Amino acid sequence: MNIKSHLLFFSNNRRYERRKQDSRKKNIWIFYVSILFWNRLCIVVYSSIRKYYSGWSTSYHRRSFTYCIWFVQSLQSLERINLTVKKRFMKRLSFILFILSLVLYSCSGPKVTRTDTPTSGLAAIVADECFAPIVQEQVDVFEALNRDATIIPIYTGENQAFDLFMKDSVRVIIAARELTPNEGLIIKERNRVVRSQKYGTDAIALIVNKANTDTLITVADIKRIMTGEVRTWKELNPKSSLGEIAVTFDSPNSSTVRYLRDSICGGELGNNLKARASDSTRTIDLSERTPNQQVIDYVASTPNALGIIGVNWISNPSDTTNLSFINKINVMAVSRAEEATDRNSYQPFAAYIGLEKYPLSRSLYIIISDVRGGLPSGFVNFAAGERGQRIVYKAGLYPAYGLTRVVSVRPSL
Repeated sequence: MNIKSHLLFFSNNRRYERRKQDSRKKNIWIFYVSILFWNRLCIVVYSSIRKYYSGWSTSYHRRSFTYCIWFVQSLQSLERINLTVKKRFMKRLSFILFILSLVLYSCSGPKVTRTDTPTSGLAAIVADECFAPIVQEQVDVFEALNRDATIIPIYTGENQAFDLFMKDSVRVIIAARELTPNEGLIIKERNRVVRSQKYGTDAIALIVNKANTDTLITVADIKRIMTGEVRTWKELNPKSSLGEIAVTFDSPNSSTVRYLRDSICGGELGNNLKARASDSTRTIDLSERTPNQQVIDYVASTPNALGIIGVNWISNPSDTTNLSFINKINVMAVSRAEEATDRNSYQPFAAYIGLEKYPLSRSLYIIISDVRGGLPSGFVNFAAGERGQRIVYKAGLYPAYGLTRVVSVRPSL
């Protein structure tokens, strides 16, 4: 073979190797782009399904994550396999992606079914922070009874809670009011069925320092204090030496303040009230000192303080008879009469709340916009059922439904 033939053979061989390298790079880029495309499609479809069905199992999320890891590992190992294996792998991958596209298409249609049940899955609920102790105990008991269920409670102010509910971020809300006609209409326009039922009867408690001997008060005096007409303890009791009344509550937009403003004061509050939390929209973490706990601490350390708080925050958890409160503070007895006495004044015990003798009581409601039999519906049925209502009663509130008690009577011998 002459030199010209050698050069021609060498040139053809180089040209063949270059085309082979270009083809290999092209296959790699096609593979890489296809992975990005299908990965993004999986994420979009999965996010849409998760947003519509809040009860999807967390195992689906783990499987999706595993598939993504597998794709990345396959991409990294592509450079280490020969061309024959690459072609075989690309054919198999194309077939897998085709099957995956069919699965995703079928999942995006009306045939999608939720994977949660009344006793399993994942669901978020929102509750007014005033009722956090009750709700948290119900969540703990419900999850203990149903090991496959996970309830994520969100505790915040009343306004923020209803804002989350109306935005469809959560499907269950526990609050001290029902939906307004306008709010109900908005939810019905989304083709959702709303179910609202009474959850219990709560009470607003007035707490004072242990050094304060003034433990009787009338509803009229409460109104005078909240509107700023009365600002010192001496105006209520000429013998008092405590000075100015330091009124404190949890947060500006709480249901406690709304109740006093609308039900007691006729829509007006004075400038002598001070909130423990200035941010009324943030989510409350029960592992920290909540605004209601700060109210208790402030009253316990301030002799002239007057705290406004939900009764479930001051109930004595160790008293099974529900006839005592925590020892850090004194709880005032409230009277509807013109002058408060021991005979006509009542503390916020569950019995007096149920008999409507305690004046500062209000109804609680649990509202659901997802009644199709999933985990949200299962938790609502538990909270409104006998076990859930026993927790309500244990927290110092009056349950919405009568609790049954089985008594065995033996004939006397």
